Amino acid sequence: MVALLILGAILHGVTGLGFPMISTMSVAIIFPLPVAIALVVLPNIIINIMLLAPSKSGKKEDGILFFIQKFWLLILSSVIGCIIGVILLKKSPMSWMYLLLSLATLFYVFYTFFKKKKKIQHHGGLKNNNLKMISFGCLAGIVGGATNAMSSILMMYLLAASNNKNEIVKTSNFCFFLAKIIQIILLNDELSNLDGKELWAIPVITVLSTAALFVGIKIRDRISIEIFKKFVLIMLLALSLRAGWIAVALL
Repeated sequence: MVALLILGAILHGVTGLGFPMISTMSVAIIFPLPVAIALVVLPNIIINIMLLAPSKSGKKEDGILFFIQKFWLLILSSVIGCIIGVILLKKSPMSWMYLLLSLATLFYVFYTFFKKKKKIQHHGGLKNNNLKMISFGCLAGIVGGATNAMSSILMMYLLAASNNKNEIVKTSNFCFFLAKIIQIILLNDELSNLDGKELWAIPVITVLSTAALFVGIKIRDRISIEIFKKFVLIMLLALSLRAGWIAVALL
C-alpha cells in the first residue's frame, strides 16, 4: 500500500493526475471503500492546492481565473456530478461501488495504455461544444464522487480541447479539488466515525504523498515517464481486478 501511494503521488507530480484513483485503490486494500475515500481526502486536497499554485511565469494563461472562465461549464457540471456520485456511494450497495471502481480503473488503464499520441492533438470540434463539456463533466463528477476515479474521463475531454499542458493540469486538479470539498461535506459521518487506527492513517498518508509529490514535480521536465507510467498502470490493473473480485464476492 505504501509503495503504491508514493508512486501515485510521484506520478501525479509528473503528470498532474492519477493520485486520487491510485491512493483510493491502495488504501481500499485495508479499509472499506467509503472509509478509504474519506482517508485520502486531506492528502488529495493538499496535492491539488500545490499543483494549483501560480507558476513562476505569472502569465495570464497560467492563472486560475483564466481556465475557470474557459472551462466553467466542465467544472460546474463535475461538481453537480460529484454530489450525485457521493450520494450513490452512501446509498448504493458496496458491491456496485466496487464494481464501478473496478470498471473505472480498468477504463483508465486501457485508455492510458493504448491511446496514441495523435489522439492527444487538438480537435477543434470539441473545444466549444457546451453539451459535450457538460456531459463529460457530469460523468467525471459522478465517477469521481463515488470512486475517486474521474481522471480518465476529464482527460478525454481536456486533451482534445486544449494543447496547453499547464491548462490541462490545473483545470483537472481544480475539478479534483472541488470534488474533495464536496466529499468532506457529504462524507461527514464517515469522517467523524473514524477510529484510532484510521485517524493515524491520515497524517501518514498525507506526509508520504506530499513528499512524493515534490519528487514528481522536481523530475517532471527531466525524465521520460513512459516506463514509470506503464509500471503504475500494471499495478492499477491488478488492483482493479481485485476490486472486481470483491464486487463479485459481495453480490
